[in-house]
Amino acid sequence: MRAADPYSLILAFLMIQLAALGALLADLQRDRDIRDLGFLLGRVLQIFGWSMIFYRDVLPDGISVILGNSLMFAGICLDAATLVKLSRTPPRWYRRAVAAALAAFVGTVLLELPGVLQRERVMFICTLIHGGLMGLSSYMFFTAPKVSPLRMVLSASYGIAAAILFWRGWWLTGIGYYRLTDPSLPQVASILAAFGISTVSAISYGLLKKEWAIRQMRVLADQDGLTHLYNRRAFMRLGTEMFQRARSQGTPLWAMMIDIDHFKEINDTYGHSTGDEIISDLAFVMNKVLACHVTCRYGGEEFAALVLDPDASKARALAEALMAEVRRSSVMGISYTVSIGIAGMRGHKNLLGLINDADAAMYMAKRLGRNRIEVYRPGEPSADEDPMGDRKEREMEEALG
Repeated sequence: MRAADPYSLILAFLMIQLAALGALLADLQRDRDIRDLGFLLGRVLQIFGWSMIFYRDVLPDGISVILGNSLMFAGICLDAATLVKLSRTPPRWYRRAVAAALAAFVGTVLLELPGVLQRERVMFICTLIHGGLMGLSSYMFFTAPKVSPLRMVLSASYGIAAAILFWRGWWLTGIGYYRLTDPSLPQVASILAAFGISTVSAISYGLLKKEWAIRQMRVLADQDGLTHLYNRRAFMRLGTEMFQRARSQGTPLWAMMIDIDHFKEINDTYGHSTGDEIISDLAFVMNKVLACHVTCRYGGEEFAALVLDPDASKARALAEALMAEVRRSSVMGISYTVSIGIAGMRGHKNLLGLINDADAAMYMAKRLGRNRIEVYRPGEPSADEDPMGDRKEREMEEALG
């Protein structure tokens, strides 16, 4: 079935690519970003690749078919990888899959030179590799942790392109001689798919950069600047959600309050910069021991953690592991210790009561000599009876806004 002239489509495609390249260069002058260079290189490689393919009748096969197709596909790989990286943190296997797809594509094209593979077989294999990359990228957009309408558009676009390329692969199995100028519908549709993906990618790149910047601003707003743990406001927001879920499901939830012992003396003796280093070191240890739990720098030298699911013995074991790791740690040859208070849910109506109990247990650990763990037991002075409790409640209310 005759659909259109592929050469006319490629020429139009190159014009669009050049326009997109100009827009990217202008954006790069205003807001230079290392990711722009990857996307820009992808565009340049595609332009060179498609230009060599366009002049197939003029250039030698070694340049037009092998170098042209290789550059074109390398640019497509850079496009897809950059967009996926802006959408989510790509897993290592995805990066390896993109590299493997590029190596397989180039290797297949090179096999035509010694006559190991005929052109039709080369185009068939390369089309399947191209379709596989499109399908994999579609999956990465679709399974991003926070799906947005833009990522759904990208997922659908890449998915449609994958389907068209697999259709072209099926068509290639039934032809006797491959020609770029073949006006058959699958051939034309695959060029139009490349045209569509290139256009959607160019538009989406700028929008994804804005989405990424907004996400980064939200992350920074939730992070403590020194430790990169959650700050108190974010901790209370996430902790309230955890508390309500645990309460409705009857799941155990434990709170830990962790305080660096004799921190004022450390600052007075070694200086505030050393104190900051010790605070950062404790945050590193907490990330190591409590990686699967919600942790925060609550304020000053005080930290908090919420531990979901384990019973009392497991919660205490985590606290003991944390304390043991701290005892093994040192900063510039200076050792330090912590006091830890643990409390579990006992009919509290909100997270505040749970945190107050853990805080009371932590101050009990300090009164009993520091460098120890105390589990809150009903009957001990709680935050409602302890002068420190009033301070904590005011701080909690401020944190919740």
